[in-house]
Amino acid sequence: SSCNKLCLAVLLFQISNDLPPIHFKGPAKVYIDEMARVADSSMAWVAREWAAVFATQSWAVPPLLAWLDGSTLTRTLALLLSEYKVVVVGKEAGVCSAVVLGLAALLRPVLWVYPAIPLLPKSLSTMLEAPMSVLLGVLGTYSAADANDNGEDYEDELRMTSTGLTGICDPGTAILDLTSRRLHVPQCGMSAGHDSLPHESAIAQNLREALENLRGSKKLLSVPRYSVTAGQMEIVRTVEALLSSHILKVCQLASILASNEAEEQGSRATQPGEKSDTQKEMNFLNYFRKTQLFWVQQRSPVPPLPQSVEYSVS
Repeated sequence: SSCNKLCLAVLLFQISNDLPPIHFKGPAKVYIDEMARVADSSMAWVAREWAAVFATQSWAVPPLLAWLDGSTLTRTLALLLSEYKVVVVGKEAGVCSAVVLGLAALLRPVLWVYPAIPLLPKSLSTMLEAPMSVLLGVLGTYSAADANDNGEDYEDELRMTSTGLTGICDPGTAILDLTSRRLHVPQCGMSAGHDSLPHESAIAQNLREALENLRGSKKLLSVPRYSVTAGQMEIVRTVEALLSSHILKVCQLASILASNEAEEQGSRATQPGEKSDTQKEMNFLNYFRKTQLFWVQQRSPVPPLPQSVEYSVS
């Protein structure tokens, strides 16, 4: 394809007959082109993309929130906003798929405009080497190889095996290991601030308490939770709103920064009554405002969440 054409790919996947079904009014759609996304003047494709996100949101987000701690969650969202390639590795097909789809949903009001693949077939393992942003799941475990003493030869070290993923992730790639529930990010080539949201401390306590209430314990769950009660779904909606509001503020900060031509003006781009705590936060905002994710967010409205959800949780 060329950057003058908008390519349509339909992604079909089956997780397990034992898991709650997902009902789509239409197929999930991913629009990909080689260089950059090209949209018509009405940005109509954005509404179609959001419809695909909303179709799986209520199915995917609860297992994600019940499985990860708040810090790992927000760090992963920060890396996605920085357009990292994020590979989710897990033993359970259901939770692995839910985390991939749930992460894309939790970026709202930012639309993940790159490919999102719940489970990557081994036959498509070359996607791991693709020089592009992508969010994908790999079934199995992750074994991190030892880095070379000189910090070189990071290229093409990540590979799929019969049991999952092994190797060293390149700069610009992060591994979210669902077994250990750790986020692996190579320090080589990483810019400071990409793995933390600006003013993250403002929501840390509320997020931690909400996730503990969802799990019913301060400890992380030992088995995935796919079915939720009505009360637990209310907690999920609260967390979604908390993260969405915070990411919107990040977008507003980046917008102010982008509108200021002088760097000294940009350094004062903060919400009323707030100050940017560290240079890491400014580094994040400076990088984020140049991303395609930010470009799309600034030029297209975010449709409201659908009032009726096409899914089953039991």
